[in-house]
Amino acid sequence: MNYSIHTMFTGFHPMNLHLLEMLFPGWVITSADSRNGHRIIGGNGNEFFGRPGHGTISDLPALIHPDDVEAYRRSLQKIEAFLKETAPADVSRYRFGLQYRLQRGRGRYFTALEEKLFFVNEQGRTENFSLFRDVSTERPFTRVQLDLYRVHSLGYRRIGSYTPATPDQGFTAREGEILQLIKDGLSSKEIADRLSISINTVRNHRSSLFRKTQSRNMVELLNHSQSGLPVGAF
Repeated sequence: MNYSIHTMFTGFHPMNLHLLEMLFPGWVITSADSRNGHRIIGGNGNEFFGRPGHGTISDLPALIHPDDVEAYRRSLQKIEAFLKETAPADVSRYRFGLQYRLQRGRGRYFTALEEKLFFVNEQGRTENFSLFRDVSTERPFTRVQLDLYRVHSLGYRRIGSYTPATPDQGFTAREGEILQLIKDGLSSKEIADRLSISINTVRNHRSSLFRKTQSRNMVELLNHSQSGLPVGAF
């Protein structure tokens, strides 16, 4: 077990928590388990989640933007699969950064960065902590993304990323048709002429394809459609 992590986050000494909050302002620390959800450690979590009086966030998916829920679920599955292939002694050498949109209380959505840390306890069970931060002012949201980092003596380095493709959100027949014509190399005007629709309609369908695949450019869109695999998977 990585005792230093366990002591840091579960000792619950007020001075330790106060020091952590001073060193990492804006970060919210939670411990997580499959039954109780995220248990907030420290005093800034209620304000962050917009849930005054709640020490536990048992329904985190309910706070996630509806368009991000499926990608979030796939990212958790990716983490689980990675950990299953990792030796217990090495689990704590990795951390995962997951970016998605969260709703603060009943208010607006913001871009959240959730960093997940895992370790194997003395009973051989894997436990994890999550650190949340609002990064809306640092990085405009484009898509859900999971980054994998490996810890070393001088910090940690990103060694892979995963962008969940979501084609099962449902391409319409027209979107599928336009996607095929894009793959065939036709421009928006050529597609409009071929299908006898306006160029604005083509652009709307293209925007929908980008949104549903969470692609940032045409290369990523074509990678998603041709391989069926997420870009930059680890």
